[in-house]
Amino acid sequence: MTKRKTPREFSYSFKLQVLIDYYSSGSSQASILRKWNVSSGSMFQWLKRWPVDSKLLLSGKTFSNKIN
Repeated sequence: MTKRKTPREFSYSFKLQVLIDYYSSGSSQASILRKWNVSSGSMFQWLKRWPVDSKLLLSGKTFSNKIN
């Protein structure tokens, strides 16, 4: 029998770092996933939970205010 992997848990600050990198870098989602070693399912959930327009990030408004 194969052991089942336990799901990884990511801290709130880690999720913010990944999303800020994704929205501000202009890189593809696939490259961000590889860079941060995150699954597409996790990223999909974070993007769905915290939908932020990249223009909001560039306008100088704080990202953390939008997602809280």
